[in-house]
Amino acid sequence: MNLIFIIIFIISLLLLILGIICGISEKKNTSFQESFYTLSSEKLATKLRIVDIADLHQRAFGKDNADLITAIAALKPDLIILDGDLINRKKTDFAFLSSLCGKLTKIAPVYAGLGNHENAVIYGSDLNRLFLESQEAKLTGNRWDLSPLVLDERILKSMEEAGVVVLQNECCLIEAGGSRINIAGTSCNASSYEKYTKYFIKECFEKEDPSVFRLLICHRPEVVTMYMADEPIDLILSGHVHGGIVVLPYIGAVFGANGEFFPKYTGGLYEIGRTKLLLSRGFEGKQLVPRINNKPELVVLDIGPAETQSTK
Repeated sequence: MNLIFIIIFIISLLLLILGIICGISEKKNTSFQESFYTLSSEKLATKLRIVDIADLHQRAFGKDNADLITAIAALKPDLIILDGDLINRKKTDFAFLSSLCGKLTKIAPVYAGLGNHENAVIYGSDLNRLFLESQEAKLTGNRWDLSPLVLDERILKSMEEAGVVVLQNECCLIEAGGSRINIAGTSCNASSYEKYTKYFIKECFEKEDPSVFRLLICHRPEVVTMYMADEPIDLILSGHVHGGIVVLPYIGAVFGANGEFFPKYTGGLYEIGRTKLLLSRGFEGKQLVPRINNKPELVVLDIGPAETQSTK
């Protein structure tokens, strides 16, 4: 009887501690931190500031996201990047998307890649190899043009009507601060990269003038770490992993985006072969397992000549 009592007591105590930790974490997750990074490149004539928003999942910080918008405006970015999963695939709030994008485009030019949640609404599926192979009869042009597969245009229309440039296996050459930047976006699944997306990457970047700075928006970082180390890309912006969700002291992040434990890449600036990966921890905080010791994050990148320093 004493042993049963001790076991019940220990379990109850652990549940109480877990409840306290979750409660504290939930309170912390109602705000976000600004994480500043710097990157030097001889391809840029002057310093540029990029703000990257990843994995918002329809969360609001302040009424109508006033706190988030105010913070971004105060940072005075030259470009704003939307790195996918702004919405949820279930109960998608199109008014939320239109409102957010409309406010962001009043601050700076906005370029967007798509995440797996957007893809699930737009195409009715994640863009994995099995799905794309089942739809090949519709891909009458090149194998990376996914426009014939669109089932629901509301996300694309909401963003484009607000002035956002949506890049789904597309690239565009822009000028910012006297520098030329080739911005591209892709949201493939790792399983579909070799057969489909790699041809877009080669078409977009390998024929480009090497003096042009090359920036890729790729929602899933595992695609980068598995396949893009040798690609001629200067910087890749990713999200998707939610910072590993639970971060333990001295151990690190616990959960990976694909069900693995203790993933290597969860947030920060990494050198991956020839390229650099800036991985956002994102904002999502309402998943089954709450974020613990992992505050929602707004990424701010100052990039330019060698003397570039980040200024808050």
